[in-house]
Amino acid sequence: YPDPESFIPERFMPGGANSDGSDSKNWLVFGAGAHKCIGQSYVYHHMCATIGTAAGLMDWVHEKTPESEEIQIIATLFPKDQCRLKFTPREVDQ
Repeated sequence: YPDPESFIPERFMPGGANSDGSDSKNWLVFGAGAHKCIGQSYVYHHMCATIGTAAGLMDWVHEKTPESEEIQIIATLFPKDQCRLKFTPREVDQ
């Protein structure tokens, strides 16, 4: 970045100094190495509990779009349609 030691948050906004066409998804969420985020483990456990609860309480349906079968390569393979999901409460059989 130009002038990396200065606090210029506008550089990350669309049209800012960092708008060089690079993919905005290419960043490390929790950092890395000796100074990585101490909350990483908490977040992973909390997300697992949240997704597990949602999986038990809701039905998930992938809403297919024309881009569903196309992939984009970022840190992992990901569908170009952003993997749109529809959640509905599960019916309880009595």
